[in-house]
Amino acid sequence: VNFLAFVSGPLMVASIITATLYLGALYRPLVDGSTGTIIFFSWLGAVALFILIWFFADLTAWSMQPFYKERLSAAFFLKRFTPRPGVWSPTAMRIAEGPIDATRRPYDFRYVMSQAQPESFPELIICAAANVSKYGATPTDSRVSSFVFSEKDIGGPLVGSFSAEDYEAALRDMPWLIRNVTLPAAVAMSGAALSPEMGRMTRMPLRFLLALFNIRLGVWMPNPNRLTEFMVRGSSWHRFRLRPRINYLLREMIGKNDPESKFLYVTDGGHYENLGLVELVRRGCRYIWCVDASGEKQDGFSTIADAVALAYDELGIRIDIDPASQMAPDPEVTVERQKLGLREVVRTTFATGTIHYGTNDVGRLVVIKTGVPANAPLDVMNFYQSNKSFPCDSTTDQLYTADHFDAYRALGAFAASKACDDRSAEFDHFIQNGRRL
Repeated sequence: VNFLAFVSGPLMVASIITATLYLGALYRPLVDGSTGTIIFFSWLGAVALFILIWFFADLTAWSMQPFYKERLSAAFFLKRFTPRPGVWSPTAMRIAEGPIDATRRPYDFRYVMSQAQPESFPELIICAAANVSKYGATPTDSRVSSFVFSEKDIGGPLVGSFSAEDYEAALRDMPWLIRNVTLPAAVAMSGAALSPEMGRMTRMPLRFLLALFNIRLGVWMPNPNRLTEFMVRGSSWHRFRLRPRINYLLREMIGKNDPESKFLYVTDGGHYENLGLVELVRRGCRYIWCVDASGEKQDGFSTIADAVALAYDELGIRIDIDPASQMAPDPEVTVERQKLGLREVVRTTFATGTIHYGTNDVGRLVVIKTGVPANAPLDVMNFYQSNKSFPCDSTTDQLYTADHFDAYRALGAFAASKACDDRSAEFDHFIQNGRRL
């Protein structure tokens, strides 16, 4: 199957080219009647079209990414407002202060990253991944490095970084690039799970086909290591040349992602590390709350294990945590529940560990994972019994019903509150001692 997938894309392209050349060779241009004339102008039009695409095409604009970004914006980029008196709204919610509603923010407004950080609020870091194919630049077979979006940094440890303000200033005269340095665009890139290049998850036999059929959520972003070239305020022609052209689509097809090129292919942060944990450890946070909603089974902890391994490999920081002993289902309880026709339950929904930054410099880690314990709320337990995939639905399922969505919301609220109640005394101690979150 892999072999057929690997050869079918190139064979399809070669067949189209061969058929076109054969058809063109049957008739002499402008000599063999009307057919020859049609063939001639068809070739001429194809050449003109290629030139137009080469100079003006935007690889991001014709991909699936703008549609994906628009749908995410419609779902999450909202603003609250007070409904007009006497005007009924089916989506209004009544609270103590009165009715309140929400509506979508303007999609065409540019929410730049340099203005995305609220005051007196934890630092917002959106984690993505930069695909890298150069041998020796990344650990063997990983083909990926971290790439983050925040007010302080856009970039990563391998490819360099600039503040959001400086990064945006370098691209301010190039609207085809600056529109990808916004909060909605960063959120869409951090979730760009399906692309020809997917870091550690790249499926090489499918890479050509995914690019050929335009199944592309990744974005070619200006390389921070080459950003000085974008800062030069030369002629309009100089700025015009700074765009990812058709040759970058070919790079997607064959998997050529050089960390020294002008553009980097940025995709889902899960292609590097799926929890965002490593980036918090990289910043020396002393008390980390990590939510694992990756869709992994209740008795599986490979996502956490991968993050722990990566933190040690890249940063030399050891994390001691044993989530299986704290969160996995109890085998004896599982046997008893199966006798009653009930599904297994986890011991608890959270686990704690220690982060070793240095000899006497430690931090605490709290991991909350999707799992249903015996003391879960009644509505959650009832939904759990009747839906075999809950709470580990695949992230490919994007069409939740209202009951499905509410079950996850209720489980999340329950799990977080239990973890907070258990760790509140230690958490207060860290806050009082000025430890960094």
